[in-house]
Order: sequence, then C-alpha cells, then structure tokens
Amino acid sequence: KEKIMITVGRLGTHQKNTELLLDVLSKVDLQDWRFYCIGPIEESFKENIEQFYAEHPEKRDSVIFTGMISQKEKFEYYDKARVFVLTSRHEGFAFALVEAAYMKNYIVSTDVGGAEDVLDYTGGVLVSGNDDFFGVLSSIIHQDKNSLNQIVLDDDRNSMSWESLLSINGGISKII
Repeated sequence: KEKIMITVGRLGTHQKNTELLLDVLSKVDLQDWRFYCIGPIEESFKENIEQFYAEHPEKRDSVIFTGMISQKEKFEYYDKARVFVLTSRHEGFAFALVEAAYMKNYIVSTDVGGAEDVLDYTGGVLVSGNDDFFGVLSSIIHQDKNSLNQIVLDDDRNSMSWESLLSINGGISKII
C-alpha cells in the first residue's frame, strides 16, 4: 500500500459533498501523500476545482481528479490506496465503502447509510464536519511508518464475497 488516499463517486453532486473534501484538503498538509478524486465530475463543479488549484497551486500534484475511469483502473487505485474517504451528506448504501473495505482500505466516512455496518467488519472511523475530517486525515498523514502499516486492514477478503455472505445462516434459501 502506498501513501494514497482516495474518494470515489459522482464528484461535485450535492449528495457527495465534494466541496467539504476540497475545503479539508486545502487545509491539510499532505506532505508526501497523494489524494485521488475518482469518478465523473459534474460540469458545474469544474470551476470549484480550478479555483481550488488557483488558491493552492502547491496541491496540483498531490490532489488529483481522474475523471471517469474504467472499473479495472478504479480497483487499481483501491489496491494502491491506504485510505478511502467518503464525505457524502446522505447515501442509501454507499457501495464504494464495501469496495474500499474489500480492497483493505482504512475508511474515513460520514455517518451515511451502511457506513456503520461496514465499519463493524473493517477498520476506520466515522466523522462529521470539516474539523473532524481535518483532524483524522492529519493524524493519518503524521503517523510513523509502523503505525501506517497497521491501518491497512488485515481482514479476510473472502468473508466479503457473495459466496460467503450467502452461506451465512444456511444460504439464500434462508433469506427467501
């Protein structure tokens, strides 16, 4: 795992609260970390990104917007990342949390649908607001190498497979 944090979603939508993320990233000293914002970017939000870079030109190489990428590329980012960040205002169930957990990312998330459930089985923390996000991300960045190695999840990925989930309590026939 590398010193990479990611977020995945429809960037710039009201639901995803990407403006909170940019505000926090404007204040956090990323040092030698990189933050990748992965997913399609709302046309109306592109101006916010340009303003962010204009105000923080030193972050152009450390805060990267990929735009829409393939599933394969997305999972390559998950695989390299140590930390997954979700700033959503609301979610029915954030599937990206499950993807991040499966790829052994430490999760920093708002308390949206499914977040607490996913964190029950993985590593991570629920946060709210700019100050919480700033504090948690700063703490992660400033950890020593041994501590960083501990935030990579050691959970068994197989326990998150469909086969495993469906075998719990007798499988699909018990669910139906």
